[in-house]
Amino acid sequence: MSSRPSPPTLARRPSNAQQRTRTSSSAGGQDGRSTPRPTHSPRPSTGGGSPIQKRDSFDDKAAALRRGIDRSDWITRALKNNPAVEDIRDRLTPLARAVSFAEMYNKGRGRATMPPKLVTQLVLQYLDREGLKSAQRSLEKECGAQLEVRDVEDPRLLTLLNMTLRDVDQLWDLTIHDKDFLLGKIPLTNLSADEEKEVNPDADNQGTEMNDASDTALTQALEEALTSLRLLRQEESNEQADVNIWDEPAGNIIFEADEKAAAAGTSSPPSSPRGYVPEGTAVVAGSLNRLIEHLCPSGSVDLNYVKCFLCTYHWFCKPETLLLKLIQRYNAPREEGITEAEYKRKVMSIQLRVINAIREWVTAFFEDLDDALLTNLKDFLTFSVSQDHPKPAKSVLQIIESRQAAKLAALVSAGGGVDAALVAATGAKDLDASAAAAFGKPSFDFGDEEAPRPNVPRNIFSPSLSWLDVDDEELARQLTLIEFDTFYRIQTSELLQQSWMKPKLKHRAPNVLAMIARFNNVSSWMGTVICMEDKIRNRARVMQKLIGVAEHLRKLNNFNTLMAFVAIFGNAAVHRLKHTKAELPPKSLETLDELTTLMSSDDGFRSYRETLERTIGVPAIPYLGIFLTDLTFAEDGNPDTHMGMINFRKSRSLYSIISRIQQLQQKGYNWHPVHQIQSFLRDPMPRLNEKEMFKKSGIIEPRGADRSQ
Repeated sequence: MSSRPSPPTLARRPSNAQQRTRTSSSAGGQDGRSTPRPTHSPRPSTGGGSPIQKRDSFDDKAAALRRGIDRSDWITRALKNNPAVEDIRDRLTPLARAVSFAEMYNKGRGRATMPPKLVTQLVLQYLDREGLKSAQRSLEKECGAQLEVRDVEDPRLLTLLNMTLRDVDQLWDLTIHDKDFLLGKIPLTNLSADEEKEVNPDADNQGTEMNDASDTALTQALEEALTSLRLLRQEESNEQADVNIWDEPAGNIIFEADEKAAAAGTSSPPSSPRGYVPEGTAVVAGSLNRLIEHLCPSGSVDLNYVKCFLCTYHWFCKPETLLLKLIQRYNAPREEGITEAEYKRKVMSIQLRVINAIREWVTAFFEDLDDALLTNLKDFLTFSVSQDHPKPAKSVLQIIESRQAAKLAALVSAGGGVDAALVAATGAKDLDASAAAAFGKPSFDFGDEEAPRPNVPRNIFSPSLSWLDVDDEELARQLTLIEFDTFYRIQTSELLQQSWMKPKLKHRAPNVLAMIARFNNVSSWMGTVICMEDKIRNRARVMQKLIGVAEHLRKLNNFNTLMAFVAIFGNAAVHRLKHTKAELPPKSLETLDELTTLMSSDDGFRSYRETLERTIGVPAIPYLGIFLTDLTFAEDGNPDTHMGMINFRKSRSLYSIISRIQQLQQKGYNWHPVHQIQSFLRDPMPRLNEKEMFKKSGIIEPRGADRSQ
């Protein structure tokens, strides 16, 4: 081709394409050229403009270069012969509207999520998969690229588009559901009026409250969905007014030694000079600039402080501000009163500290950085740091590429199948272990230790396989593997600002919420399988097996699932089944009492806490609810400021809890997953709700009955 056409874009502003068409037509009349133009067949209407439009100017050049070949109606024929393409084309119209909708909330923010090279590979792979060889060769020639992805099951371009459409459909459903409910077109529940009356006799008097509650729930769900897609502003952090890190006067940082000296009357904080660090003491409070300065000092580095800061900075500083401050710290100005050699030594020391802090940030907390922030960080590393320290800059950039590739692999995997060649097209070489760990499945080096052989039943391949057929210990192993898979993925950002409880922050805590949901599902499933047994002996058999599984969970240090087991025996629907418990053997009752005592809330779960502390160095899954409670107390019980500065004691309190979780994530379980068993344990069914379970409990053991039949 003689000239390269501009790449097609999603129709954020459809009128631009129309304007270019009008300009192209008028230009042909003004210069007097009589370029022959084929007559185009009318294009199918998509009800608002297609997001990908073929410009007339491009058609004209293509027709002129391919004399004698009529390509005027190729779009019509292509859509007719490929219904799937036409379907995607039509469905992209609401996607284009969604993009415009997003720009209303985030005006001016970059929306790119993938590098151009990867986008090119996606398009080339789609053309190759669909057999459009001529178009593929033309694109390869124009872009100077070669297809790197072959022999895949489905076009990844369609996969990613469908994932985007899924998010759009979710917003649409929530919005329409909310609208229809307010207009009275849909009921509050699936129950009939009589059934609703039976379940809730006071329903007539609670109509207004139920409407308000449902309205609130729908609004909250829509708000969570919008926030997770970054279409709503998140809660503001407690940031101080911006002052360049080099312009802030001395002081504004307090160490423990300063407080002790002040208590003894020898000094009065905050009066520490710039760069002053008392030996063997910790930071108590400071301004944001001083905390960043202590993060990247010109002297020795406190590695524990670096980890604590990067782990907990979210509550007082946004990631964008942190990057800005690191860049300010890197660009150290010339100081008066020192020689050129001293200045260069100091600057080099500070700059290397900044690079190391960024390396730790992107290695351990990559989820903190969104696409816009990553673009700014990569520009800083490429155009500034590379000029002064090329090797360290290249090293950090490679970590970022590896992390981006791992994140994309997880994204594509969620849409259906991981394509290693596609991930490699991003330009990243090999995924490092930490990158794979952050976004993939748990991977541990067990050395020469061999995993024990699974104890599977003889009917393992039978369609009628039931959890009752599986050995108690093997059930506990598979439950533990499933639980650890989620626990291992919890990121530190999920544990800050009580994200799991706040609607606008819940999107930050997907794995914490997944563990909470699984805890509730497992506990509900256990209560259901007990109450669904009409005969007392069958119920006792089910209870005995569950207690046996719980005993093995204790031996495996899976305290989270163990708590779900113990909790259901304290549930009213199960606790009242006294006749069933009377059928249990004494050993099972003794084991249940021991486990109940272990997980008791007495003295702040003292027995459980002491047991967990003894699990250092061995695999364990903690009861997450205790950690979440401790984090809540640490956040609510410590003020945000101390003497007008950021209270870093609060960060240390949070980090002491989070670091224990991180420690427990480092030891995995060396067992083989058994797909046939995990298939019905991942989403255990059936599950009754609290009311249904209690009602069923009253039927199988009526109140006042001597013994159930």
